[in-house]
Amino acid sequence: MIINISNLCDIDKIHLHDASFNNMFFDYDSKKIVVKLEGEWNDGDFIIKFYDVLYHEMICCDFWGGGCYVVEWSLLDTTEIFDKLLRLERVEKAKSYSSNSENHSYMKLHEYFGVEILINSGDRFKIICKSVEICNCK
Repeated sequence: MIINISNLCDIDKIHLHDASFNNMFFDYDSKKIVVKLEGEWNDGDFIIKFYDVLYHEMICCDFWGGGCYVVEWSLLDTTEIFDKLLRLERVEKAKSYSSNSENHSYMKLHEYFGVEILINSGDRFKIICKSVEICNCK
């Protein structure tokens, strides 16, 4: 299944609860993140591919104690992150370009959406991308 901005509600059809968060790989050149989850209760394993990644962060503090199991995954409100990225972009472009604002082009964020994976340790993995491909390897 592929999820993008046009079918975001389909994220609720994918049940990752209790899958073990095994690893994550980020390919900088292709801006792709691959997450491997080991399923529980004969659900099979999952491979989740995030394409055209604009932003990601992982909190690894074990706030609730140890654990590597998915509690839930859900859509992420991207408002604050988009605001931060747009402000940062303006600062960086102001440093590198002339002061003529007509020469600047800014990020087009309308195709991006955010996903958050909550782990039973209290840690969170946040990704903003253009599409997500979920493969259930039963």
